[in-house]
Amino acid sequence: MDNCPYLLELTKKNGNLEDYNILFSHEVIGELQLTIHSKYVFIRQISILEEFKRLGHATKVIDYLRKMYRKPIELCISTHSNSAILFWKNYFKEKTVANLRGNIYRLINQ
Repeated sequence: MDNCPYLLELTKKNGNLEDYNILFSHEVIGELQLTIHSKYVFIRQISILEEFKRLGHATKVIDYLRKMYRKPIELCISTHSNSAILFWKNYFKEKTVANLRGNIYRLINQ
C-alpha cells in the first residue's frame, strides 16, 4: 500500500481466490480472504486480531481495496458476530451500499 504502514502479504492463491496476512508496521495484525471477479471483488473474510481491533485498521484496509481494485466490493455479514455487524453498520454510514439479498451487500465506488 503506497505511503501507508499497511502491507497485504499474499499467503495463498488458487485461481481467483486470494488469501493475505494484513501487516501493520511489519507485524501481522489480521487476515483477509478475497475472491476476485471481473466485475467485483468479494471479501470472504476480514479478521483483525483482538489486540488490534477498534483502532481503524479494517476500515483503512477496506478503503485501500476500494481504491486499488476500482470496482464494487461485495461481502456477506456474519450474523453470528456482533463485532462484525457493528463494524459494517458503522462502515456503511457514509458509503453508497446496496443490499443485494439477505446479508450480502455491495459497496459501490463513487
